Amino acid sequence: MAARVFSRFNSKSALAERFQQILDEKISSAPSSIIDQDPKLRQLYAQYSKDSAEKQYQQKYQKELAYVKSENLLRTKEARELADTITNPPWKGTERVEDTALRMLVDSAPKAKAMPRQKTIITPPVPTKERVANARESSLDYKVSKFKTPEEKEKDEFREMYKERLMGPSMFIDATSPRATLGMIGSLADARINAKIDHKSGKFNTPDMDSVRGKPLDRQRLANSTDTNFFVNEILNSQECLPPWIDSQQGVEREKQVFRLELQKKWFNVIISRLLKKHGSLKTDLLPVVGTDSAELSKDLYLPVFLSANQSYITAKVADLNKGIRNYNLQCPSTSLHKWKLTVEKEVDLLFATVVRNITALVDEWVERQNSIRRIDPAESGAGSSMLGLFELSRGG
Repeated sequence: MAARVFSRFNSKSALAERFQQILDEKISSAPSSIIDQDPKLRQLYAQYSKDSAEKQYQQKYQKELAYVKSENLLRTKEARELADTITNPPWKGTERVEDTALRMLVDSAPKAKAMPRQKTIITPPVPTKERVANARESSLDYKVSKFKTPEEKEKDEFREMYKERLMGPSMFIDATSPRATLGMIGSLADARINAKIDHKSGKFNTPDMDSVRGKPLDRQRLANSTDTNFFVNEILNSQECLPPWIDSQQGVEREKQVFRLELQKKWFNVIISRLLKKHGSLKTDLLPVVGTDSAELSKDLYLPVFLSANQSYITAKVADLNKGIRNYNLQCPSTSLHKWKLTVEKEVDLLFATVVRNITALVDEWVERQNSIRRIDPAESGAGSSMLGLFELSRGG
């Protein structure tokens, strides 16, 4: 009570400090209590005191409390077995019935195999509903494609070939990509424009700009094209560059011409081989046979031999040429400039007719060439040029 009273005063007050000093002296000089003087009273107080009961409980169950505190450390089987061995009573020569029964039960069951931890990622199975839907779509696609006629397949190929032309190239590729036609021209134009611009003033350095800078555009020249197309074409013309589709057209025509010239040579070799076996190698014997409307120039006589030796090559070459024609048609800006695809039958008939139409001149030149080869050195036999270039394409073939 006195302490509460003293606490209300200021701790820095001299009166409060004096009161605290008097209180400490009284407490230190106070006599011991009756419980501390009598041992029996002290024993009874310790027996029924709350703090004493707690101490007695902890002292009595000290080992069990230690087990509880260390339970979280016994995570493995080996640690638990070691703890059981330590806590069990010492061996006295006899085994308890409980321990015997437990040991027999443990020994009767086989030890479980340790399963290794799987590190591979297992893909979950596809749901049944999704599997059924995928199977139905696959079977439907198979049925539809299985019963297509050749005409329907040709229509599908034709539709695929001209899909880009009808729907626009932006549906399939980026029009601004450098690999696309417009993107390639745009990249070339941007590079040329940036090279001619003065980056300090922002004006073109070319003297031609003085005549057009600040003046209106010539709308008469822009009547049939947009501003972008017109200026891109002007840039290409001034740089002497051809559009990609023109380069593609020239490449297709070049390959087509080489293929047809080679096919004419093969036709002539088949025809001349049969004529030599049947009529000899003299000019007087060969020229009358290859006259106009001669029965020796019927296509049915040479077609089986020609196709057996060259059909696989012609088919593959025509397919390759058709790919080039398709690429050209997709690059060409106008449908009026598109090219028709080649067919094996038309090419064979066309080139046979070309060879037959010039067969007299070809046979005459071939005989003269063979005679000159016999008279002169073989190294000089390639001089001169033959008709249609048939003999320069691949000699001896």
